[in-house]
Amino acid sequence: MELKHTKKRGKAKHQSILYGTLILTVATGLAKVIGALFKIPLGRFLLDGEGMGYFSAAYELYLPMYAISMAGLPIAISRMVATSIGEGRYRDVRAIQRVARRAFLVTGLIGFVVMLAGSVPYILFIKDGDFSSIYCILAIAPALLFCCVMSSYRGYYEGLRNMYPTAVSEIIDVGGKLVFGIIGAFAIIQIGLAQFKSTGVVFGQAMEGAASSEVLKMLQPYAAAGAVLGVTAGSALGALFLVLRHRIVGDHITAQQLAASPEQTPSRQILKSMLIIAFPIVIGALANNISSLIDVLTVQQRLESVVAVHGDEIYAMYGASLDGVNKVPDFLFGCYKGYSYSFYNLVPTIASVIGISALPAVATAWSGRDRAESKKSMESVIRMTALISFPGGIGLSLLSHPIMQLVFGAGRAGEAQIAGDLLTIQGITAIFAGLTLPLNSMLQALGKEKIPMFNILIGSVIKISLNWYLVGLPQYNVKGAVVGSLACYVFMFVSDLFFLCKSSKIIPNVWSTLVKPLIGAVLCGATAFVTYNGLARVISGNLATVASLCAAVVVYVLAIGLMRVMSREEVETLPKGDKIAGLLDKMHFLA
Repeated sequence: MELKHTKKRGKAKHQSILYGTLILTVATGLAKVIGALFKIPLGRFLLDGEGMGYFSAAYELYLPMYAISMAGLPIAISRMVATSIGEGRYRDVRAIQRVARRAFLVTGLIGFVVMLAGSVPYILFIKDGDFSSIYCILAIAPALLFCCVMSSYRGYYEGLRNMYPTAVSEIIDVGGKLVFGIIGAFAIIQIGLAQFKSTGVVFGQAMEGAASSEVLKMLQPYAAAGAVLGVTAGSALGALFLVLRHRIVGDHITAQQLAASPEQTPSRQILKSMLIIAFPIVIGALANNISSLIDVLTVQQRLESVVAVHGDEIYAMYGASLDGVNKVPDFLFGCYKGYSYSFYNLVPTIASVIGISALPAVATAWSGRDRAESKKSMESVIRMTALISFPGGIGLSLLSHPIMQLVFGAGRAGEAQIAGDLLTIQGITAIFAGLTLPLNSMLQALGKEKIPMFNILIGSVIKISLNWYLVGLPQYNVKGAVVGSLACYVFMFVSDLFFLCKSSKIIPNVWSTLVKPLIGAVLCGATAFVTYNGLARVISGNLATVASLCAAVVVYVLAIGLMRVMSREEVETLPKGDKIAGLLDKMHFLA
């Protein structure tokens, strides 16, 4: 089978950082749009705050393991493959993929078993014996196996600097989640309602005289599990695509390249090296998800305690937003993780794409001791991250309530109000989280995997401490979790940037990489804020929100162009880059 790949067309062209970033950013953008098409009807029509709480509890348990399999492990393979290509060791490149495929299959099986085995202790000790969330946990556990299968192929092609397989599999993954998740939740609700109408019993529980609204409340745990099944179905489809693509298309490594390369390193040694590299990278890959794991292990438990003792104060704080809510801790957690977190996570998710695309190029330049190219690559990564993180975070913070109202509407007014308050803080957190992730990737590319690992451990201690203290205070409750995340990511950003400069002995140009994007983002945010508050007095709030976002984008693009943030060389790496660069050059928009 391996020989089949050598017969394909000539050597594949490596994609530049910016080109690879564009591919993954477009794919991630499409995936987020599809994800919104999943979350919006789910949160607006099928699941209420409590149902989103069940969904989020299982999803947050799954996310750290997902981060390991879909971010940490592919980065380890990507770095090994990129280094081997830089040294002309093409036999090792093929061997790395074979070893990774087998090793990650075992990893997926272990993750699947661990999540199943850990579901009952989680319910008993974190959820105080409330088994409403267990259906979602059981439904999502198999996704870990499929994610690990995907990770071996994604990391391999990312190391070859071919981002197309990752991009397509990501869209297939989230598309499957949308279709099967919505169908699953809708079908369970319809079956439950039909059963109630015919027998007065739903899933074994007598519901005599119950109104449809009460039945829907009772169906929430099952409907949430149906939605979570979409995650498993999507990951299975994504894995199937990558397996079939690898068999049919191959990797474009030629027979001549294999013949000219040195003897293959023994598989046992490759596995050992992979594990040594992967361990700290896996810990670092938790940077974007460590707050989720800490939240699911601490926030719900502390919410249970504070509501039990200070329930009247919390009800008075949120007023009508809690009308008709039976389980306030689940509801507040659902507002946090099911509503506001989805928007916050847009920024670090797209920023992490830049880190994935950057790692092979930075690793290759660093291993070749090309200091000038290393500096250029690092500055490009930081600049691209800042161009996304600053306007995204500032915009989310300033328009948090209008965005929540636009997306979830009057039908979820209570959830939208609470989620809007949280998103105001999370928008600022998104800036630091977005900037941190590519810094982690670059430290890993330099062989400094332990630095992100230690930074995230310290950040986790900060997050856990603030969660435990602040969430337990009635005046903060669930808001304490977002304050803890902000402190965690501020520390990690400052520490990662310091150690990147110290380790590489390269000081990026702060003016061009951070200050210029920040100035553009401030102008962007000011435009959005002023435009919304002006228009909301004369037109509907939703139209004002859309208009203010469009105006902000126009101002931001003009500001970035007039400040000449992008260089001609960076733009030329894009598809049709010569023509785009020529046009921008005529407008004097290039550095």
